[in-house]
Amino acid sequence: MVGTKAWSWRVAPGAAVAFGAITLGAGLATVPLGRLARQPEPHGPLSLLFLVLFLTPGVMVGTLLAARRPRNPIGWMLLAFYLLAENPAGDYAIIDYRLHHGHLPLGSVAVVVLASWPVWLVLIAVLLWVFPDGRLPQARWRRVAVVLVAAGALLAVAATAGGAAAVAGHTVRIDASGNLDISGNLTVAGSKSARVKLQDGREVALYAVESPENWFEDFGTAHLQAGTTRISLEPGFLQTVDTAADYHVFLTPNGDCRGLYIARKTRGDFEVRELRGGNSSVAFDYRIVARRRGFENVRLQDVHLPQGPKDMHSRVASMRSSEHMLAPPPPRVTIPVLPHPAAQGH
Repeated sequence: MVGTKAWSWRVAPGAAVAFGAITLGAGLATVPLGRLARQPEPHGPLSLLFLVLFLTPGVMVGTLLAARRPRNPIGWMLLAFYLLAENPAGDYAIIDYRLHHGHLPLGSVAVVVLASWPVWLVLIAVLLWVFPDGRLPQARWRRVAVVLVAAGALLAVAATAGGAAAVAGHTVRIDASGNLDISGNLTVAGSKSARVKLQDGREVALYAVESPENWFEDFGTAHLQAGTTRISLEPGFLQTVDTAADYHVFLTPNGDCRGLYIARKTRGDFEVRELRGGNSSVAFDYRIVARRRGFENVRLQDVHLPQGPKDMHSRVASMRSSEHMLAPPPPRVTIPVLPHPAAQGH
């Protein structure tokens, strides 16, 4: 008891002032960091004035309560409330992972803090419950209060674990060259495109082909030998698709002939013949389209967006505005060239 009182009167005031200074500084840092993140949000004098008027009174009250009544949790909880409500974690995460490829310090901490908004909601509920003396209800309601607070804390921690899991599991990885790797699904409301530089210096967007199902494609060239040939699917490509669920082959002859058709298809190859019993030795191109292995039954799958605070939704919406984004230079990716399967004639 003596040690607790000594901490309350000697250490608590300094800790409360430090906590208040960190909270106020974090809130004010949202203005310059928002500018660096190139987000379309108000970052002018009015925004700074609003932050000062919103943060300063609350932080001062929380610091005063924590310093004068350190054993009353309301002051500490009030400071934590303002720290979670107004912090630059979102802007800092954008600066780190988008502009600096994840190499700034404390970027992973910013991701975890950004995902900790459920703790903010629990703090509001507990603050209202323990006001004004900092104690939970007594008598018959005490057990109920303890259970509800513990349940709220567990739910908040569980919801926050998403950010920690993303950091610990490296769900999103960006290397120094700007190459992005995501261990999960990527869903966009806009379009997916490649930025390609033309000879005149202009950069244009080439868009990805979309489909209601998961298809993988492969292309090649082969020759008929006396009107027939057999094409074996490339072994690496064959491991990525499920040809047992059927697949499509499109043929384009590169010379004069009576036409081509698929005489037979198996899981690992297909046979091409000339129409009407022709015996040409013409070259032809082929395109193979097969369902991705493990996604054979997925078609027009419903999209369920994760729910988050309004501020998070506004940040995500603002990131869609390309005119406010500073895109990193295009990555230099070396793509291995696989040899096309050789045609085997009968």
